[in-house]
Amino acid sequence: MPHYAWIRGKAHQALGKGDLSEFLTALDTLVGSYAESLNSDVSEFCDSFDYRNAGKLHSPEMQHVRKSVNRSIGFLTGRNPD
Repeated sequence: MPHYAWIRGKAHQALGKGDLSEFLTALDTLVGSYAESLNSDVSEFCDSFDYRNAGKLHSPEMQHVRKSVNRSIGFLTGRNPD
């Protein structure tokens, strides 16, 4: 998560103590929420390979799950795997 570390580092340089605390709390909440969402989507992607879930992943509303591995790679490394 290089972008996360970079933003945290720059925030210490750019913000005062009061604003910094509020910003870091909001940043941590946002990143944590997105990480939980990705974790859920990747778990659902892995579950789709179970024979009991055959064909489930191919429905249009499951596109976010199909792309979850690429989104996770991008989130963790800062690189676009496409």
